[in-house]
Amino acid sequence: MPDSHRSAAFAGLSLASVLLAGCTSGSASEGTTTTTDARQTETPPPGEPVARELFGTHVGLLATGTQPLPPRAGAIRLWDAGVAWRELEPQRGQINWALMDQAVAEAESTGATDIMWVHGSPPPWAAKDPESTGLYGPGSASPPKPGAYLDILGQIAERYRGRITSYQAWNEANISIFYQGSAANLAKLTGRAREVLAQADPDALLVGASTTVRDAGPVKAWYGKYTAALADQGWPVDAMAVHLYPRADEGAENRAGYVRTMRAWLAERGWTGPVWDTEVNYGDRRDFATEIVAVPQDVAVGWVARTYIDSLALGVQRVYWYSWNDHILGIDQIDPGTGEILPAGQAYLTVQDWFDGAYWEDCTGELMQPTGDPGSLTTCTLTTRDGTPAQILFTNEGTTTIPTPQGASEVCRLDGACAPITGDELEVTPDPILVRWAG
Repeated sequence: MPDSHRSAAFAGLSLASVLLAGCTSGSASEGTTTTTDARQTETPPPGEPVARELFGTHVGLLATGTQPLPPRAGAIRLWDAGVAWRELEPQRGQINWALMDQAVAEAESTGATDIMWVHGSPPPWAAKDPESTGLYGPGSASPPKPGAYLDILGQIAERYRGRITSYQAWNEANISIFYQGSAANLAKLTGRAREVLAQADPDALLVGASTTVRDAGPVKAWYGKYTAALADQGWPVDAMAVHLYPRADEGAENRAGYVRTMRAWLAERGWTGPVWDTEVNYGDRRDFATEIVAVPQDVAVGWVARTYIDSLALGVQRVYWYSWNDHILGIDQIDPGTGEILPAGQAYLTVQDWFDGAYWEDCTGELMQPTGDPGSLTTCTLTTRDGTPAQILFTNEGTTTIPTPQGASEVCRLDGACAPITGDELEVTPDPILVRWAG
Protein backbone atom coordinates (compact mmCIF):
# COMPACT_ATOMS: atom_id res chain seq x y z
CA MET A 1 0.00 0.00 0.00
CA PRO A 2 1.62 3.21 -1.09
CA ASP A 3 1.67 6.64 0.48
CA SER A 4 -1.09 8.73 2.03
CA HIS A 5 -2.21 10.08 -1.36
CA ARG A 6 -3.69 6.74 -2.27
CA SER A 7 -7.32 7.03 -3.36
CA ALA A 8 -10.14 6.71 -0.86
CA ALA A 9 -11.37 3.86 -3.02
CA PHE A 10 -9.20 1.64 -0.84
CA ALA A 11 -11.13 2.15 2.40
CA GLY A 12 -11.57 -1.22 4.08
CA LEU A 13 -14.20 -3.51 2.57
CA SER A 14 -14.57 -7.26 2.40
CA LEU A 15 -13.02 -10.13 0.48
CA ALA A 16 -16.45 -11.13 -0.74
CA SER A 17 -16.07 -8.70 -3.63
CA VAL A 18 -13.18 -10.70 -5.04
CA LEU A 19 -15.12 -13.93 -4.87
CA LEU A 20 -18.37 -12.58 -6.24
CA ALA A 21 -16.81 -10.49 -8.98
CA GLY A 22 -13.92 -12.55 -10.30
CA CYS A 23 -15.92 -15.56 -11.47
CA THR A 24 -14.22 -16.11 -14.81
CA SER A 25 -12.70 -19.55 -14.66
CA GLY A 26 -9.53 -20.88 -16.22
CA SER A 27 -7.52 -24.04 -16.11
CA ALA A 28 -3.87 -24.80 -16.61
CA SER A 29 -2.99 -26.18 -20.00
CA GLU A 30 -2.02 -29.82 -20.15
CA GLY A 31 1.67 -30.39 -20.29
CA THR A 32 2.55 -27.18 -18.46
CA THR A 33 6.07 -27.63 -17.13
CA THR A 34 7.66 -26.36 -13.98
CA THR A 35 10.71 -24.22 -14.68
CA THR A 36 11.86 -23.20 -11.21
CA ASP A 37 12.12 -24.70 -7.76
CA ALA A 38 9.77 -22.01 -6.43
CA ARG A 39 6.85 -23.70 -8.19
CA GLN A 40 7.52 -27.14 -6.75
CA THR A 41 5.87 -26.77 -3.34
CA GLU A 42 3.48 -24.60 -1.39
CA THR A 43 3.82 -25.35 2.33
CA PRO A 44 7.13 -27.04 3.22
CA PRO A 45 6.41 -30.75 3.69
CA PRO A 46 7.13 -32.21 7.13
CA GLY A 47 10.83 -32.27 7.88
CA GLU A 48 11.74 -29.57 5.35
CA PRO A 49 13.59 -26.37 6.27
CA VAL A 50 11.67 -23.11 6.42
CA ALA A 51 12.71 -20.78 3.59
CA ARG A 52 14.05 -17.52 4.97
CA GLU A 53 12.51 -15.74 1.96
CA LEU A 54 9.14 -16.12 3.71
CA PHE A 55 10.08 -13.05 5.76
CA GLY A 56 9.71 -10.25 3.26
CA THR A 57 9.23 -6.53 3.82
CA HIS A 58 9.38 -3.13 2.10
CA VAL A 59 11.51 -0.12 2.92
CA GLY A 60 10.11 3.15 1.64
CA LEU A 61 12.55 5.35 -0.32
CA LEU A 62 15.18 2.63 -0.06
CA ALA A 63 17.09 4.07 -3.03
CA THR A 64 17.97 7.22 -1.09
CA GLY A 65 20.28 5.27 1.20
CA THR A 66 18.99 7.32 4.13
CA GLN A 67 16.23 5.10 5.49
CA PRO A 68 16.48 2.83 8.54
CA LEU A 69 16.78 -0.81 7.51
CA PRO A 70 15.57 -3.93 9.28
CA PRO A 71 18.54 -5.68 10.91
CA ARG A 72 17.64 -8.73 8.82
CA ALA A 73 15.08 -9.67 6.20
CA GLY A 74 14.63 -12.68 4.00
CA ALA A 75 13.15 -10.73 1.09
CA ILE A 76 12.74 -7.11 -0.01
CA ARG A 77 10.12 -5.87 -2.49
CA LEU A 78 11.20 -2.75 -4.33
CA TRP A 79 7.96 -0.77 -4.37
CA ASP A 80 7.71 2.83 -3.20
CA ALA A 81 11.46 2.41 -2.88
CA GLY A 82 12.44 5.14 -5.36
CA VAL A 83 13.04 2.79 -8.30
CA ALA A 84 9.70 2.69 -10.11
CA TRP A 85 10.02 2.66 -13.89
CA ARG A 86 9.15 6.36 -14.19
CA GLU A 87 11.84 7.17 -11.64
CA LEU A 88 14.48 5.07 -13.36
CA GLU A 89 13.79 6.15 -16.93
CA PRO A 90 12.00 9.53 -16.97
CA GLN A 91 13.36 10.10 -20.48
CA ARG A 92 13.46 7.38 -23.11
CA GLY A 93 16.78 5.53 -23.01
CA GLN A 94 18.20 7.56 -20.10
CA ILE A 95 18.20 5.12 -17.20
CA ASN A 96 19.38 6.29 -13.78
CA TRP A 97 21.20 3.14 -12.75
CA ALA A 98 22.57 4.82 -9.63
CA LEU A 99 19.12 4.65 -8.04
CA MET A 100 18.78 0.93 -8.64
CA ASP A 101 22.39 0.25 -7.66
CA GLN A 102 21.73 1.93 -4.31
CA ALA A 103 18.40 0.16 -3.73
CA VAL A 104 19.81 -3.28 -4.52
CA ALA A 105 22.86 -2.73 -2.34
CA GLU A 106 20.67 -1.55 0.54
CA ALA A 107 18.41 -4.59 0.16
CA GLU A 108 21.40 -6.93 0.08
CA SER A 109 22.74 -5.37 3.27
CA THR A 110 19.73 -6.78 5.17
CA GLY A 111 20.76 -10.29 4.15
CA ALA A 112 17.76 -10.62 1.83
CA THR A 113 18.15 -13.51 -0.59
CA ASP A 114 15.08 -12.50 -2.61
CA ILE A 115 14.91 -9.00 -4.09
CA MET A 116 11.82 -8.23 -6.17
CA TRP A 117 11.42 -5.38 -8.63
CA VAL A 118 7.85 -4.41 -9.47
CA HIS A 119 7.04 -3.34 -13.03
CA GLY A 120 4.48 -0.68 -13.84
CA SER A 121 4.05 3.04 -13.24
CA PRO A 122 5.33 3.93 -16.72
CA PRO A 123 6.84 7.33 -17.48
CA PRO A 124 4.64 9.50 -19.70
CA TRP A 125 6.70 8.79 -22.81
CA ALA A 126 6.07 5.03 -22.38
CA ALA A 127 2.36 5.33 -21.53
CA LYS A 128 -0.31 4.71 -24.12
CA ASP A 129 -2.36 7.45 -22.45
CA PRO A 130 0.19 9.85 -20.97
CA GLU A 131 -2.50 12.31 -19.82
CA SER A 132 -4.50 9.79 -17.81
CA THR A 133 -4.75 10.21 -14.04
CA GLY A 134 -2.75 7.86 -11.83
CA LEU A 135 -1.55 7.79 -8.26
CA TYR A 136 2.04 8.61 -9.20
CA GLY A 137 1.29 11.25 -11.81
CA PRO A 138 0.02 11.57 -15.38
CA GLY A 139 0.24 8.30 -17.30
CA SER A 140 1.33 6.23 -14.30
CA ALA A 141 -1.79 4.04 -14.44
CA SER A 142 -1.89 3.86 -18.21
CA PRO A 143 -1.23 0.63 -20.06
CA PRO A 144 2.39 0.79 -21.21
CA LYS A 145 3.74 0.61 -24.72
CA PRO A 146 4.69 -3.09 -24.90
CA GLY A 147 8.09 -2.57 -26.48
CA ALA A 148 9.14 -0.08 -23.82
CA TYR A 149 7.82 -2.29 -21.01
CA LEU A 150 9.79 -5.28 -22.24
CA ASP A 151 12.93 -3.28 -23.00
CA ILE A 152 13.38 -1.86 -19.49
CA LEU A 153 12.60 -5.27 -17.99
CA GLY A 154 15.28 -6.90 -20.11
CA GLN A 155 17.87 -4.26 -19.29
CA ILE A 156 17.26 -4.52 -15.53
CA ALA A 157 17.26 -8.31 -15.57
CA GLU A 158 20.53 -8.42 -17.50
CA ARG A 159 22.28 -5.83 -15.33
CA TYR A 160 21.15 -7.35 -12.00
CA ARG A 161 21.24 -10.97 -13.04
CA GLY A 162 21.50 -13.10 -9.91
CA ARG A 163 20.93 -10.09 -7.62
CA ILE A 164 17.33 -9.14 -8.39
CA THR A 165 15.76 -12.57 -8.12
CA SER A 166 12.09 -11.92 -8.90
CA TYR A 167 10.01 -9.57 -11.03
CA GLN A 168 6.34 -8.70 -10.61
CA ALA A 169 4.29 -7.92 -13.68
CA TRP A 170 2.38 -4.99 -12.10
CA ASN A 171 1.24 -3.65 -8.74
CA GLU A 172 -2.44 -3.92 -7.74
CA ALA A 173 -3.56 -3.94 -11.34
CA ASN A 174 -7.21 -4.34 -10.32
CA ILE A 175 -7.20 -0.77 -8.96
CA SER A 176 -7.71 2.04 -11.47
CA ILE A 177 -5.22 4.40 -9.81
CA PHE A 178 -2.55 1.80 -10.67
CA TYR A 179 -3.77 0.29 -13.96
CA GLN A 180 -6.46 1.27 -16.45
CA GLY A 181 -5.97 -1.36 -19.12
CA SER A 182 -7.59 -4.70 -19.77
CA ALA A 183 -6.77 -7.88 -17.91
CA ALA A 184 -6.26 -9.74 -21.18
CA ASN A 185 -3.64 -7.28 -22.42
CA LEU A 186 -1.69 -7.36 -19.15
CA ALA A 187 -1.80 -11.15 -19.22
CA LYS A 188 -0.30 -11.06 -22.72
CA LEU A 189 2.40 -8.72 -21.49
CA THR A 190 3.04 -11.04 -18.56
CA GLY A 191 3.61 -13.90 -20.99
CA ARG A 192 6.01 -11.81 -23.03
CA ALA A 193 7.83 -10.82 -19.83
CA ARG A 194 8.47 -14.52 -19.27
CA GLU A 195 10.16 -14.70 -22.68
CA VAL A 196 12.34 -11.69 -21.88
CA LEU A 197 13.46 -13.14 -18.56
CA ALA A 198 14.22 -16.48 -20.21
CA GLN A 199 16.88 -14.64 -22.21
CA ALA A 200 18.09 -12.02 -19.73
CA ASP A 201 18.03 -14.04 -16.50
CA PRO A 202 16.57 -17.55 -16.74
CA ASP A 203 16.81 -18.06 -12.98
CA ALA A 204 14.68 -15.03 -12.14
CA LEU A 205 11.12 -15.71 -11.00
CA LEU A 206 8.13 -14.02 -12.62
CA VAL A 207 5.26 -13.11 -10.30
CA GLY A 208 1.79 -12.29 -11.54
CA ALA A 209 0.30 -8.83 -11.15
CA SER A 210 -1.04 -8.40 -7.64
CA THR A 211 -4.64 -7.80 -6.68
CA THR A 212 -5.87 -6.31 -3.43
CA VAL A 213 -8.83 -7.87 -1.66
CA ARG A 214 -9.70 -4.94 0.60
CA ASP A 215 -11.94 -2.90 -1.67
CA ALA A 216 -15.24 -3.98 -3.20
CA GLY A 217 -15.25 -1.39 -5.97
CA PRO A 218 -12.11 -1.63 -8.09
CA VAL A 219 -11.75 -5.41 -7.72
CA LYS A 220 -14.76 -6.24 -9.90
CA ALA A 221 -14.06 -9.05 -12.38
CA TRP A 222 -10.51 -7.97 -13.21
CA TYR A 223 -8.57 -10.65 -11.35
CA GLY A 224 -10.82 -13.42 -12.62
CA LYS A 225 -10.22 -12.28 -16.20
CA TYR A 226 -6.47 -11.99 -15.60
CA THR A 227 -6.17 -15.48 -14.12
CA ALA A 228 -8.25 -16.95 -16.95
CA ALA A 229 -6.01 -15.29 -19.54
CA LEU A 230 -2.88 -16.59 -17.79
CA ALA A 231 -4.39 -20.07 -17.67
CA ASP A 232 -4.98 -19.92 -21.43
CA GLN A 233 -1.22 -19.33 -21.81
CA GLY A 234 -0.33 -22.28 -19.58
CA TRP A 235 0.43 -20.05 -16.58
CA PRO A 236 3.66 -18.28 -17.63
CA VAL A 237 4.38 -17.26 -14.01
CA ASP A 238 6.20 -18.80 -11.06
CA ALA A 239 3.87 -17.38 -8.40
CA MET A 240 0.53 -15.62 -8.17
CA ALA A 241 0.27 -12.56 -5.96
CA VAL A 242 -2.44 -11.22 -3.70
CA HIS A 243 -2.51 -8.37 -1.20
CA LEU A 244 -4.34 -9.72 1.83
CA TYR A 245 -4.99 -6.44 3.63
CA PRO A 246 -7.92 -7.09 5.97
CA ARG A 247 -10.47 -4.39 6.61
CA ALA A 248 -9.16 -1.70 8.92
CA ASP A 249 -11.06 -3.16 11.88
CA GLU A 250 -9.93 -6.75 11.25
CA GLY A 251 -6.88 -8.66 12.45
CA ALA A 252 -4.75 -11.73 11.92
CA GLU A 253 -7.60 -14.20 12.41
CA ASN A 254 -9.52 -12.52 9.57
CA ARG A 255 -6.47 -12.54 7.33
CA ALA A 256 -6.04 -16.28 7.89
CA GLY A 257 -9.54 -16.69 6.51
CA TYR A 258 -8.57 -14.58 3.49
CA VAL A 259 -5.59 -16.85 2.87
CA ARG A 260 -7.78 -19.96 2.86
CA THR A 261 -10.33 -18.34 0.58
CA MET A 262 -7.90 -16.93 -1.97
CA ARG A 263 -5.88 -20.12 -2.27
CA ALA A 264 -9.08 -22.07 -2.89
CA TRP A 265 -10.27 -19.41 -5.35
CA LEU A 266 -7.06 -19.68 -7.35
CA ALA A 267 -7.08 -23.47 -7.24
CA GLU A 268 -10.59 -23.52 -8.68
CA ARG A 269 -9.23 -21.56 -11.62
CA GLY A 270 -6.33 -23.91 -12.20
CA TRP A 271 -3.51 -22.38 -10.15
CA THR A 272 -2.15 -24.69 -7.46
CA GLY A 273 1.40 -23.31 -7.40
CA PRO A 274 2.91 -20.76 -5.01
CA VAL A 275 0.87 -17.85 -3.72
CA TRP A 276 2.76 -14.79 -2.47
CA ASP A 277 1.28 -12.02 -0.34
CA THR A 278 3.26 -9.11 -1.71
CA GLU A 279 1.79 -6.46 0.64
CA VAL A 280 0.14 -6.70 4.04
CA ASN A 281 -0.50 -4.57 7.12
CA TYR A 282 -3.45 -3.96 9.44
CA GLY A 283 -5.52 -0.94 10.43
CA ASP A 284 -5.46 2.36 8.53
CA ARG A 285 -4.45 5.92 9.40
CA ARG A 286 -4.61 7.59 6.00
CA ASP A 287 -6.41 10.90 6.02
CA PHE A 288 -9.09 9.70 3.60
CA ALA A 289 -9.79 6.35 5.31
CA THR A 290 -13.42 5.66 6.17
CA GLU A 291 -12.28 4.32 9.52
CA ILE A 292 -9.08 5.43 11.24
CA VAL A 293 -7.56 2.50 13.12
CA ALA A 294 -4.15 2.60 14.79
CA VAL A 295 -3.27 -0.86 16.09
CA PRO A 296 -1.80 -0.75 19.62
CA GLN A 297 1.62 -2.30 19.98
CA ASP A 298 0.39 -4.87 22.50
CA VAL A 299 -1.97 -6.18 19.80
CA ALA A 300 0.35 -5.59 16.86
CA VAL A 301 3.06 -7.95 18.12
CA GLY A 302 0.77 -10.96 17.87
CA TRP A 303 -0.67 -9.95 14.50
CA VAL A 304 2.77 -9.45 12.95
CA ALA A 305 3.97 -12.82 14.23
CA ARG A 306 0.83 -14.61 13.14
CA THR A 307 1.02 -13.09 9.66
CA TYR A 308 4.14 -15.15 8.96
CA ILE A 309 3.23 -18.24 11.00
CA ASP A 310 -0.24 -18.45 9.45
CA SER A 311 1.18 -17.98 5.97
CA LEU A 312 3.67 -20.81 6.44
CA ALA A 313 0.97 -23.13 7.77
CA LEU A 314 -1.63 -22.24 5.13
CA GLY A 315 0.61 -22.34 2.07
CA VAL A 316 1.66 -18.76 1.32
CA GLN A 317 5.36 -18.93 0.46
CA ARG A 318 6.41 -15.30 0.80
CA VAL A 319 4.97 -12.35 2.68
CA TYR A 320 6.18 -8.76 2.24
CA TRP A 321 5.18 -6.49 5.11
CA TYR A 322 4.24 -2.95 4.07
CA SER A 323 6.47 -1.57 5.41
CA TRP A 324 9.40 -1.44 7.82
CA ASN A 325 9.30 2.37 7.87
CA ASP A 326 5.62 2.96 7.04
CA HIS A 327 3.64 5.14 9.43
CA ILE A 328 0.34 5.59 7.58
CA LEU A 329 -1.27 2.19 7.99
CA GLY A 330 -2.17 0.67 11.32
CA ILE A 331 1.05 -0.88 12.61
CA ASP A 332 4.41 0.82 13.09
CA GLN A 333 7.44 -1.42 13.35
CA ILE A 334 9.87 1.41 14.12
CA ASP A 335 9.44 4.74 15.87
CA PRO A 336 8.80 7.43 13.23
CA GLY A 337 11.01 9.93 15.01
CA THR A 338 13.93 7.93 16.29
CA GLY A 339 13.94 4.79 14.16
CA GLU A 340 13.94 2.70 17.34
CA ILE A 341 12.58 -0.81 16.81
CA LEU A 342 9.13 -1.08 18.39
CA PRO A 343 7.63 -4.30 19.81
CA ALA A 344 5.90 -5.05 16.49
CA GLY A 345 9.24 -4.75 14.68
CA GLN A 346 10.88 -6.97 17.26
CA ALA A 347 8.14 -9.56 16.69
CA TYR A 348 9.06 -9.61 12.97
CA LEU A 349 12.70 -10.23 13.89
CA THR A 350 11.90 -12.77 16.61
CA VAL A 351 9.77 -15.02 14.43
CA GLN A 352 12.52 -14.94 11.81
CA ASP A 353 14.91 -16.13 14.49
CA TRP A 354 12.56 -18.93 15.58
CA PHE A 355 12.44 -20.25 12.03
CA ASP A 356 16.06 -19.60 11.08
CA GLY A 357 17.49 -22.99 10.20
CA ALA A 358 14.38 -24.67 11.59
CA TYR A 359 12.61 -27.69 10.13
CA TRP A 360 8.87 -27.44 9.75
CA GLU A 361 6.36 -30.12 10.71
CA ASP A 362 2.76 -28.87 10.82
CA CYS A 363 0.05 -26.99 12.65
CA THR A 364 -3.06 -28.42 14.26
CA GLY A 365 -6.03 -26.88 15.99
CA GLU A 366 -7.90 -23.63 15.43
CA LEU A 367 -5.78 -22.27 12.57
CA MET A 368 -6.27 -25.40 10.48
CA GLN A 369 -9.85 -26.21 11.50
CA PRO A 370 -11.47 -22.94 12.61
CA THR A 371 -14.25 -23.10 15.18
CA GLY A 372 -14.33 -19.49 16.32
CA ASP A 373 -14.47 -20.63 19.92
CA PRO A 374 -12.74 -18.15 22.27
CA GLY A 375 -9.50 -19.53 23.57
CA SER A 376 -9.22 -22.24 20.92
CA LEU A 377 -5.60 -23.34 20.64
CA THR A 378 -3.28 -23.69 17.66
CA THR A 379 -0.17 -25.85 17.98
CA CYS A 380 2.60 -25.72 15.37
CA THR A 381 5.45 -28.23 15.55
CA LEU A 382 9.02 -27.70 14.34
CA THR A 383 12.62 -28.58 15.05
CA THR A 384 14.88 -25.61 15.78
CA ARG A 385 18.26 -25.10 14.14
CA ASP A 386 20.08 -26.81 17.02
CA GLY A 387 17.95 -29.95 16.65
CA THR A 388 15.68 -29.17 19.58
CA PRO A 389 11.98 -30.12 19.30
CA ALA A 390 9.70 -27.10 19.68
CA GLN A 391 6.11 -25.96 19.44
CA ILE A 392 4.55 -22.59 18.68
CA LEU A 393 1.34 -22.04 20.63
CA PHE A 394 -1.33 -19.33 20.42
CA THR A 395 -5.08 -18.82 20.80
CA ASN A 396 -7.47 -17.17 18.38
CA GLU A 397 -8.55 -14.80 21.18
CA GLY A 398 -8.42 -14.62 24.92
CA THR A 399 -6.22 -16.57 27.29
CA THR A 400 -6.21 -20.26 28.02
CA THR A 401 -4.18 -22.35 30.43
CA ILE A 402 -2.85 -25.76 29.43
CA PRO A 403 -0.82 -28.39 31.27
CA THR A 404 2.88 -27.80 30.69
CA PRO A 405 3.87 -30.10 27.80
CA GLN A 406 5.80 -33.06 29.16
CA GLY A 407 9.54 -32.50 28.93
CA ALA A 408 9.25 -28.84 27.83
CA SER A 409 12.06 -26.83 29.35
CA GLU A 410 11.95 -23.28 27.97
CA VAL A 411 9.47 -20.73 26.67
CA CYS A 412 10.38 -17.86 24.31
CA ARG A 413 8.24 -14.78 23.70
CA LEU A 414 7.96 -12.25 20.90
CA ASP A 415 10.26 -9.77 22.62
CA GLY A 416 13.06 -12.27 21.97
CA ALA A 417 13.46 -13.28 25.61
CA CYS A 418 13.49 -16.95 26.68
CA ALA A 419 13.08 -18.32 30.19
CA PRO A 420 12.97 -21.74 31.88
CA ILE A 421 9.49 -23.18 32.34
CA THR A 422 8.44 -23.56 35.94
CA GLY A 423 5.19 -25.00 37.21
CA ASP A 424 2.63 -27.45 35.87
CA GLU A 425 0.62 -25.01 33.76
CA LEU A 426 1.38 -22.75 30.82
CA GLU A 427 -0.60 -19.65 29.88
CA VAL A 428 -1.29 -19.18 26.16
CA THR A 429 -2.63 -15.97 24.59
CA PRO A 430 -3.07 -14.67 21.00
CA ASP A 431 0.64 -13.70 21.06
CA PRO A 432 2.50 -16.79 19.81
CA ILE A 433 5.06 -18.36 22.14
CA LEU A 434 7.80 -20.85 21.33
CA VAL A 435 8.10 -23.80 23.70
CA ARG A 436 11.33 -25.79 23.52
CA TRP A 437 12.30 -29.20 24.79
CA ALA A 438 15.69 -29.92 26.30
CA GLY A 439 18.26 -30.86 23.67
